[in-house]
Amino acid sequence: MSTIFAFGVVCSLFGPALWIWEFQTQLSVGILFSLGVLGAIQALQVFVLLAFERSKGRIPPGGPPVLEWSNLDRMYLLSNRICATIFIYHCYQYVMTLSASEHQGTFFNAVIVIPLMFVVYDLPYSFFHRLLHVPALYPLIHKHHHAEVTPWRGHDDAVNTHPLEYIIGQYLHLWVPMLLNQCVVAFHPATFVVFMALAGILASLSHTRYDVDLCFYKPRDHDMHHRMFRVNYGQYVHCWDYLFGTYTAWETPTASQTEKVMSKVRPPGVDDADFYAAIRKWERQAKLVADAPYMTEQACANTMKRFATIRDAPKVAAVTGGNGFVGQALVRMLLERGSEKVLSIDVREGKTKIAVPPLSSLLTLNMDITAGSEDMTKVLQEHKVCVVFHTAALVGPYHPKPLYEKVNYHGTLNVIKACRAAGVQKLVMTSSPSTLLSEQGVNGLGIDDIEVPTAFLDEYARTKRLADRAVIEANSQTLFTTVLMPHQVYGEDDELFYPNVLKAARTGKLRIMGSGHNVISFTHVQNVAHAHICAAAALTSEVAPPAANSYIVTDGPARYLWDEIDKGIVEDGNMSIWCKSRAPTWLLMMVARVGIVINHFTSMLGSKVPLTPYVVRAMTMPRYFSITKTIRDLHYLPIKSFDASWKAMAVHQSQKLARK
Repeated sequence: MSTIFAFGVVCSLFGPALWIWEFQTQLSVGILFSLGVLGAIQALQVFVLLAFERSKGRIPPGGPPVLEWSNLDRMYLLSNRICATIFIYHCYQYVMTLSASEHQGTFFNAVIVIPLMFVVYDLPYSFFHRLLHVPALYPLIHKHHHAEVTPWRGHDDAVNTHPLEYIIGQYLHLWVPMLLNQCVVAFHPATFVVFMALAGILASLSHTRYDVDLCFYKPRDHDMHHRMFRVNYGQYVHCWDYLFGTYTAWETPTASQTEKVMSKVRPPGVDDADFYAAIRKWERQAKLVADAPYMTEQACANTMKRFATIRDAPKVAAVTGGNGFVGQALVRMLLERGSEKVLSIDVREGKTKIAVPPLSSLLTLNMDITAGSEDMTKVLQEHKVCVVFHTAALVGPYHPKPLYEKVNYHGTLNVIKACRAAGVQKLVMTSSPSTLLSEQGVNGLGIDDIEVPTAFLDEYARTKRLADRAVIEANSQTLFTTVLMPHQVYGEDDELFYPNVLKAARTGKLRIMGSGHNVISFTHVQNVAHAHICAAAALTSEVAPPAANSYIVTDGPARYLWDEIDKGIVEDGNMSIWCKSRAPTWLLMMVARVGIVINHFTSMLGSKVPLTPYVVRAMTMPRYFSITKTIRDLHYLPIKSFDASWKAMAVHQSQKLARK
């Protein structure tokens, strides 16, 4: 094994050596040309995955897929990509030697000759391919490529070969047309370009699970070679395999074969015949942290019953942003949990009517927290408010930047000033864990273990961080303050996150961003409201926690973001997003940054590119938080379990969207 590895390492130096030899006298040209070729190769990869993802058929797996590349894989891929730049450069030089004026395009030399090129190419390639399967050579060269029994990445799996194999296989694409041009038919230069483009597409398609039938070409034929090794040696067409008796038609694996393969990529008892869902489960062999006992549906129901009898809500409370998603849930829970009077303060009118229990009252006030503190002070004094829950904020990534600071920071300063002037005893502010996120995200840390970033992901996070510090610093003997940070809030009345996801799924535009393996924490809106009431009850002095502290609030369990999204949209009747190609993070970030420039010029017209760098980061990074501190200091336990609540929310949102 060490000899084979050493041989592979030496051969992987071919690519860089060839590049230096070719471009030693014109490095700048070589660098620019190579960057262009590498960009085109990546574009080809994306094109193939996007162009054929809507095909209905999927080739069942012939074995467990290789999901993580080894160091040797990475060396081969790098070397072969460098070799590709040299090969394309030589193809370019050859095309320049062909004169379009001498070879006028005809139907024969521009169209008919293309299938002929594929047929003639596969003759020497078939013999070369059979040579690679000779026992003396197979372990040294070709065995590496056959480690992938179930290719699925497209171009990346196609070029993950030994450099010697790659170089010879590639240059056959050049030598065969040169021979045809000299001995058979003088073809048009554009014909060679089309041949090379089609060859790249078909080679990539042969290493996906898309089951398409393009007359003379079927990806399943090459997939059969990966399964059985000594059949179907042709690269594109298999007429020579027919002639030499090495062709074997693709066969559906037997039930026992399928079960043997799928049992390796899914938990026992899960009926999942779709390859991409199986890939996802295979990739999830690293188990999530087990759910704690208090996170179960029954435990949450018991917690809800217990707190319903405690009646721990403040006697008179005010909620800023009372008509918002979180604010409205909090107002409703305050009334249910025993508040005699609740003031709902918001700049906008509420859409949902809240039932008011007997012996309680709800006062809805139209007030702008950015307009100063005087009016709010009068209201708080008049009604003798003892606790203010400050949930009002400007959320979402699409507002003008100055507005974030005006609402989130200066509006919070006005709330603090009004609380002090009115003699309010407690202030509980709603913030967000986005104030703690860097580009690396968070995976299982508690709030005290997270280093606050010096650069924030967006303006919302920056201005909320300013507001957080202002609230913490306002803590005193007369005003006890604390900050809660619920993460990825969801619920039946959500109008921001899940509804937009569902709309995108119904139009067919939704696809996984990045790898799809990012773990995050979710929070049901009722758990958010419950945590606020717990925090107010726990605020008993200016020195004991939770005073002058921040707390992250979640449902508790860690979940894969894209798995949970997929459950909801499949329940809605849409195709699973795991059956589509994933959008790479680098491509999304490039589009998002271009979108910033476009938005700068089109914002006055009311048109915006919705994809922003923050959206890309949020949908691709891990955002899983520990709530140990929250449970300890606030005596908080969730009253809504995630799995049951997420399913109920998804069903409700589907029905609501269907009614529109």
